[in-house]
Amino acid sequence: MKGKMAQNVFTVALVFFISVIIIFMGVSRTSDIKTSTVTPVDLNSSEKEYVSQDEIVTISVDSNLMYLTEGDSKGNYLQEYTEKILEPAGLKPLLIPEGESADCTLRIITPELREKSDNISYTAPLFQVEGAMFINSSSVNKNEGYVVGNHITDKKLQKVRLDSRKISYSSVKDNMSAAEKTVNEGKGFVIGDTDAIHSIEKYRRVLLQQEEILYKRNACFIVNQENETLYSILNSCLQEADRHGISYELAEKWFDGKAPVYMKNDNSRFYFLIVIIFAAVIGAFFIYYLSDRNMYRELSVRMNKLLESRKELQTTFNGVGYLLAELDTEGKILDVNKAFEEYSAGNVRGFEIWDVLDIEGEAVSEMKSMAEKASRGQTADNVELNIGSGIFSVDIFPIEGAHRQIDKLLFVGMDVTGERMAERQMLRDNKMIAIGQLAAGVAHEIRNPLGLIRNYCYVIKNFSDEKVRADAVEQIEKAVETSNGIITNLLGFSRDSGRFRQKVNVRDVIESIVLIIRKSADEGNIEMSISCDEKLEMVTVLESLNMILINLIQNGSDAIEGQGNIEISAWETSGKVMISVKDTGCGISPESLEEIYNPFYTTKGTDGTGLGLYIVYNEVEKLNGEISVNSKPGKGTEFTVILPKSINPEEDAHG
Repeated sequence: MKGKMAQNVFTVALVFFISVIIIFMGVSRTSDIKTSTVTPVDLNSSEKEYVSQDEIVTISVDSNLMYLTEGDSKGNYLQEYTEKILEPAGLKPLLIPEGESADCTLRIITPELREKSDNISYTAPLFQVEGAMFINSSSVNKNEGYVVGNHITDKKLQKVRLDSRKISYSSVKDNMSAAEKTVNEGKGFVIGDTDAIHSIEKYRRVLLQQEEILYKRNACFIVNQENETLYSILNSCLQEADRHGISYELAEKWFDGKAPVYMKNDNSRFYFLIVIIFAAVIGAFFIYYLSDRNMYRELSVRMNKLLESRKELQTTFNGVGYLLAELDTEGKILDVNKAFEEYSAGNVRGFEIWDVLDIEGEAVSEMKSMAEKASRGQTADNVELNIGSGIFSVDIFPIEGAHRQIDKLLFVGMDVTGERMAERQMLRDNKMIAIGQLAAGVAHEIRNPLGLIRNYCYVIKNFSDEKVRADAVEQIEKAVETSNGIITNLLGFSRDSGRFRQKVNVRDVIESIVLIIRKSADEGNIEMSISCDEKLEMVTVLESLNMILINLIQNGSDAIEGQGNIEISAWETSGKVMISVKDTGCGISPESLEEIYNPFYTTKGTDGTGLGLYIVYNEVEKLNGEISVNSKPGKGTEFTVILPKSINPEEDAHG
C-alpha cells in the first residue's frame, strides 16, 4: 500500500515537473519572438561618411521573393524586415524589382549563382527559404509539372519520383506563375518555395504540400566588391540584429507564420531538451521499479535455481568416470572433473592439456590438430591414443557461447585399455584356432621331406659311389630347406607381429598363407591359384593383413563342398591395393549377406565360431580400408578388400 502511494505521488510530481518545463519553453519561445530590440551598430569613419552622404539604400529583390513585398499602405513583410535590419546603421531600404539598377541585390543563393560570382560579395543570410513539391489534387497526369528557377539541382530532380515514375518538368521564373500554371493547365505538380506557395490563398486546397523538404537556400544581400563600405555596413547590421526574433515576429504579423525565418542555432534548448529526456527516463525507470518489484523477486528465485542447476551439473561433471577437461581455444585447461584430477594428481589448471597428459611425438600433434579443428567449430574425428600405460579414446568438442562463437572446448578421454586387450586376446584366440586347424596339414607337409631325408641317409650309408652320395646330400639339403620354410611360415603367422607399420611384399604374404593352408585344401580337392605381381609392395600392419587373408581363404575353403577352386588376386590401382578372394562354393543367401559381419553369426552350425568375418571387417577398418562382397547362391562368393598402399603416420592403426 505504501509502495503504491509512493508510486502515485512520484507520478504526479513527474507530470507537474514536465508541465512546468513545457510552459517554460512556451514562454521562452514567445519572449524570443516578442522581444526583438534595436542594437546600435558601431561604424568607422568611412562607413559614417557613406551613411551621411546617402541614407537611402536601393535593394533589387529576387522575383521569387516578391510575394514578401505584398502588403498595404502601412508596409509589407520584406520592407519592415529590412528596415529593422538597417535601422541601427541609420540606413533606409528602398525595395525595387529585380533587374533595375540598385546599390545591392537580395537574392536566393544557389550553387549556380555562387559559381558565376567573381566580382560580388555575399553578406550573412537574412533568412532561409525551403522548397518542397506541391501536388495538384485535381490533376490526372501527375508526372508533368513546373519547377521554380534553379534553386534545386538537376541531380536532386533526377531522384524525385511520383507514383514510382520519373517526373517531366519545365522551368518557371517565380513561384506565383508556377502555381497558377499548374492549376490552370491541369499539371500534376509544382516545386517551389513553400512559404510563397502557401501565401496564395486560392491555391491552398488544390496544391497539397509533400512532407519531404527538397532544398534549403539562404537569402543574402549581394554587393559589388568595389562597394566594400556598403558590404561592411550590411554585414555588421546583420551580425548585430536579432534576425531570429525579427523574422518570427514579422512572419506572425504579415503571413500567420507562413514566411521565411532566420533559423539560429539555439544549443541551450537542445541541452535543456536532453535534461528533460533524461529526467523522464529516470522517472520512468523509477515507476517501473516501484510497479514491478516482484520481477526482481522472481529473478532472485531464478538465480537460485540457476545456482542449483550449476551445482547439479558440477556434480554430474565430477561423477562421470571419463577424463573431462574444459579448455580455452588454445588448449589451456580451465577446469577438470574429479577423474581427471585423480589421474593428474595435482592442480593442472592453466597448463596446456598435451603437456599434462603422458603423451609424446605424434600423439601431441594429433591432439593439437583436434583442438584447432574444434576451435573453428568443427568436430574432430575420434582417435585412440596411448596415454601412459593405457589406451584412451579421445574426443574434443567445441562449446558455443551466448553469441554463437566458440569460447571453450571440451576434452573427453575414455579408457578403452580393457576393450582393446580383449580384442587382441580374441584375435590371438582366433589365430590359435586357425593354427590348430592347420597343424595336421603342416605335420603332413613336414613328414614328406623327413621321409626323403631318411631314404637318402640310407643311400649314404650303403653306397660308396661318391656321385650317388653327393646327390643324396643335395636332396637332403633341399628337404631340410623345404621343412624349414614350412615351419618359418607357421611361426610367422602365429607370432604376434605387433601393430606397427612395415613394408611387406604382398605376394610373399599370400604365398606364406597358402603354403600353410594348402594341405587341407588338397585333401578337399580344392585348387588354389595366386595372381599377383611379384614386386607389389605396401606399407601396412602385417598382423592385420595376415588375419584378413587367412580368414577369407579359410572361409572360401569351408564354402566349397567337393571339388572347387579359390582364386587369390592382388593388384594396385590409384594408390590403393586391391585384394580379391574368389571361391566356387555354395554362395551366401541375400538374408545372410546383411549379417555376415556381425560377431558370432555363422552358417556353419557348431563347426564355426562366427568371428572370422567380424575380425576381417574390424581389421580392414583399422587399416582405413573397405571391404565388399558379391555372392550368388550356388555360384560362389568373391570378397574384395581395398587397402591404402601406405598408412600415413596420422592414420596409424592403434589396437
